[in-house]
Amino acid sequence: MKKLWLLFILLLATVTQATSLLPNLIEVKIPEETKVDSKPIYYPIYSGGIVIDSSEVILLDDQRVSKSVYAAFKTMVDSAAKDSIFLHINSAYRTFEEQLLLRINNVKRKRMKNDTLFLLISESKEFHPVTAKPGHSSHNRGTAFDISTTEKKVFVWLKENAIKYGFVRTVRSEKWHWEYLPETTDQYQYVKAKHRSWRT
Repeated sequence: MKKLWLLFILLLATVTQATSLLPNLIEVKIPEETKVDSKPIYYPIYSGGIVIDSSEVILLDDQRVSKSVYAAFKTMVDSAAKDSIFLHINSAYRTFEEQLLLRINNVKRKRMKNDTLFLLISESKEFHPVTAKPGHSSHNRGTAFDISTTEKKVFVWLKENAIKYGFVRTVRSEKWHWEYLPETTDQYQYVKAKHRSWRT
């Protein structure tokens, strides 16, 4: 019974926090202090819906990249450029608020876009494209990159080379979503080799 009460209190606190944020989610901008010529700024790192750490962020391609993965990603970008492949980031590190905003925009049942509790706890399949819960996305951990793969040759290069730099695809429905998981040696661990999404 105590565990249920603790869970209820935690959920209530999360909902209260998110509700207070909703009015400010219409327009999300990168804070001025994240610009390259200013002092370092740290952002919270989330896992399982809670803050577990913080990380300095660096701007790359006008996107915030966690300093902990910046070197690996920049090395991959530079290697791709030598092959005349140019990697562009559509999204990297996201705040809790930005992940919630994505859910507001992506919710399938539009009448639920103002239902804070629904937005916080509903499964990813309730959104299109699938959108992780705020605080649960690998973007909130700073380890995920959405890379533009509109050019076929970019996806082909990533398929053949990303694993060398520690990046793997983890979402079958998203060719553009690559995560930094340097301990992974099999690029098909999450998206199996025979899955149709690997076709080009």
